[in-house]
Order: sequence, then C-alpha cells, then structure tokens
Amino acid sequence: MGRTATLKMMRLLLRLSGLGGRVGLPALSLLLLGAAAAPAWAAIRIEVNGVDSELRRNVLALLSLERYKDRDRIEPDAVARLYRRVDGEVRDALRPYGYYAPTVSSTLTAVDNQRNWHVQINIDPGEPVLLDTISVLVHGAGANDPVFERIAAAPSLLKGERLEHAAYEKVKSDLQLAAATYGYLDARMLRNELQVDPAAHRASVFLELETGDRYYFGATTIEQTAIRATQIRRYLRYHEGEPYDEIKRLRTQFALDDSQFFSTVEVQPGTPDRVAHIVPIKITATAARNGYSFGAGYGTDTGARGTISWLNPRVNDRGHRLRIQIQASLTTQNINARYDIPFGDPVLEKFSLQFLDQTQQISSNVYTQEITPNPGFTVSSSQIDTREVSFAPSITLSTGHWQRVFAAKLTHDVTSDAIDNRKIDNLIVPSITIAAIPEGYLGEDLFSRSLYAHLDGSLSALGANSNFLRLDLRSERVINLGTVWHLTAACAASASTICRRSVRWSRWESTAAGCPTTALCPSASAGATC
Repeated sequence: MGRTATLKMMRLLLRLSGLGGRVGLPALSLLLLGAAAAPAWAAIRIEVNGVDSELRRNVLALLSLERYKDRDRIEPDAVARLYRRVDGEVRDALRPYGYYAPTVSSTLTAVDNQRNWHVQINIDPGEPVLLDTISVLVHGAGANDPVFERIAAAPSLLKGERLEHAAYEKVKSDLQLAAATYGYLDARMLRNELQVDPAAHRASVFLELETGDRYYFGATTIEQTAIRATQIRRYLRYHEGEPYDEIKRLRTQFALDDSQFFSTVEVQPGTPDRVAHIVPIKITATAARNGYSFGAGYGTDTGARGTISWLNPRVNDRGHRLRIQIQASLTTQNINARYDIPFGDPVLEKFSLQFLDQTQQISSNVYTQEITPNPGFTVSSSQIDTREVSFAPSITLSTGHWQRVFAAKLTHDVTSDAIDNRKIDNLIVPSITIAAIPEGYLGEDLFSRSLYAHLDGSLSALGANSNFLRLDLRSERVINLGTVWHLTAACAASASTICRRSVRWSRWESTAAGCPTTALCPSASAGATC
C-alpha cells in the first residue's frame, strides 16, 4: 500500500470515527491494522559533489536512486539495494567524458526512522584520458570530396584534447550521413574503433570509410493533374544526370509544397539501380482546392473589424494565382487583389498585378490661434476622408544571390477635409528593389538580409506635385555567439530629396523599410521643402 492509499485510508478512519456506534469495533480494528501495516513513504535526497554541472547531470541521469526517489512505495531494503549500485553507475556516467579512473565515495543516511534518506556522493574525476592517435580515412570515389574532408578535420577530435565519446560518435555518424546525403549509397565503414588505455590515460580513434561509387539523379516520373507537366518540372531543384543530393530532393519537396498548387505532394526516391548507379524520382501530388479564411476582431481605434480572404491557387494549368482580400472596420475599408503569373524559375520569378481600393476616415483636431480680443488657441474636431485606388504591376527577377523587383504604382487619391475641401491627386511612382538572398533560397520570409535597397521617386510629368526621390537601405547580420546565443546587428538609413506635408506622403513613409529620416514640413503651402 503506497502513500496515496494510506492517506485515503486515514481519511476514511476519520469519517468512521465520527459515526460513533454505527460502525462496529471489529471493522474499525481491521482498518487500523491495515493502516499500520502500510510501509511509510520514503523521500530520497541525493547530493552530488566534486563535478561540474554537465557531469553532474549525467551522473543523476544514470543513478537508479534518482529514478526511484519519487515513487510512492520504496522499502528500506530496496533503498539499500539501489544504493549498492551507486559506485558503478557513477563510473559509467563519467567514462563518456574521458574520466576512466575516478575516486567515488558515498554515504547513505536514514532520517526519521527510515522514513527519509539522504545520499551524499563525493567524486574526484581524476586525470582525464587524452586523445593521442586520430586516423580518419576515406576511400573510394568520395575520397577527395570536400564534404568528407571537412568532417575528417573536425575540431572536436584533436590530439591532446580530452576524450569525449560523443565527439567520436558524431564524427562517425557524420561520415555515414554525408555518404547517404550526397549519393554514396553503397558506402560502408571498414573500421570504427575507439581504443582506450586507462592506465596510460591515452585514447586512439580509427575511422575508415569506403564510399563506393557515387549515384546520380535518374528520370523523374510525375503523377498529377493540377498544372502542366512542363510547368511542374521548372520547380525541380535538380537535373537528371547530376550527382544525387538528398538536400536538392528535399528542396524540391519544399518548393512544391510552397507553390500552393497541391493539397498533398510527395517527392520520393525510387529503388537505386546498382548497376547504372542512378536513383529515379517519383512525384505524386493531389490538386489543391480554393482556400477561404475569415477573421473578426475589435480595436479601440478601429472598432469592430473583419477580414475575408479568398485564394485560387490555380487559375489555369499554367500556374497563375489569384488572391482577394476584403477588410472592413468603422474607420477603414479596403479591397486588395493580387494576380501572379510565374515564369522562368517559378519559385523565385513572377509577374504580378496588384489592385487596391482603400477608404479611410481619420479624425483630427484643428488648432486655431486667436490674436484678439482673447489671445490663445481654440480646438475643434475635424474629419479627413481619403480614398486611394491604385494599380501596381511588378516583375520579380532572380540571378545568383540577388533578387530584383521592378514596379510602377499608379495611384488615384481623393482627400476631403474641412480645410482644403476636396483634393484629387493622380500619380505614377516607379520603384526598384534589390535584395541579397542566400544560397538555396525558395522565396520564404527571411529573418535577416545582408543587404536590402529600395529606390522610388516620381516627376511632375508623371503627375507628382513636385519631383522627389527616396532611397531606403538596410543591412542585417546574425553573429553566432554560441549554440544558444545569437547577436543580430542591423543598420538602416533613409534619404529623400523632398518632404511634403500631405496625407499621401505620410502613407508612403509608413510603408518604408528601415528608419526614415524625412520629417513633415512646417508649412502647408504647395511645394514647400524642408
């Protein structure tokens, strides 16, 4: 009977004691005897001294006492039996870290008449075993492959360093994983030995891999009806006849997943041809349906708001995509539509047409200065109504590690307020964006960019009230300070040739990347500059 059962029995006894003569004495005596016969719950406190946190964690992980200490039922003879394992378990825990001759002493103390136990373990790790001979050899077609050369030169296996079994196992598994990943499918370990001489405190590592011949990508079979076969082949990140690369196969899987053409898609290697040394690929996919999404919320500045989105991932078999989103609140209503036409490398290149119709109601305060007869300011509330209708064609191109976006935004703005009444602006704003992209980029959102530049501007001949030019620059870099900590360094700058006090300009500034340095002009006159 464990501690939980004993407590339940004691509660039952208390209830029975309150029933007086309605419960017979024999029954009550039996319950008392059962409670007395139940073994007491034992708490075990373990103290480990003499080793750092990493070694201490491994010692506790292997101690049987640690695993049994929270059990409800543990009797004194069981505690003694588990305690006798301490010496061997501590030595087993230290050996993977290169300590083969530790000094271990321990004590077991009973507290509260063997109701609780205190185990103290004192450890002197002793002299560690150091690496002496390190031999990592690769034979076969991959003998000169840089991927194996990097693994063989692993900094975790260096002569004179303390032996760590995990480092040896990692190098061994890295060799096998690299062979499987990069097409050496017949690779096998000829030798994998870790020789330890505890008396001399020396260890030797012998790893020898035979890669065999390298395999190549074979023919790709495609089973799907969503888009044209020629179109889906442009998503492949590999070519038939190239050395087999598991990473390229996975990148193809990710590219097809992100295309949104399919509800399910699998890119699987077939049975390798051991004679021709090729790996066929089979792609199986099921066409995706149109997608819908709905959202609702409430904000103190917008009141109730809602969003409805509709996505047609396959307008036709050439992979065109259409997305429409409608948002509405008490202050803002907009319709946003985007039509994408992929071309070239459809993962990274496309021609897009974007349409926006947005209406806003902005409440503001108007300050009026009175000179006479009562100098001071009066405040009155006013509302500014704006409507923007824009059409923005753009083309996205990618070459090497650079992506470029060329766009032109045609905007029709209508602003109504109590001061300027109704104002209409028609404007064309060309722009170009250049950004650095990493190797293997598939169009996903990036946490940082080494370089991002956006340039836009317009001329009075294109409808602008005045000529302007603006440049936004941003650069970011992630510095690894260890396995857990990372430092992100960022630099941003923005410059423009003119600054205007207008609702339209303020809206452009809010969408700019980086930290704009442009400020609103103090004058409301047309063409005013800072």
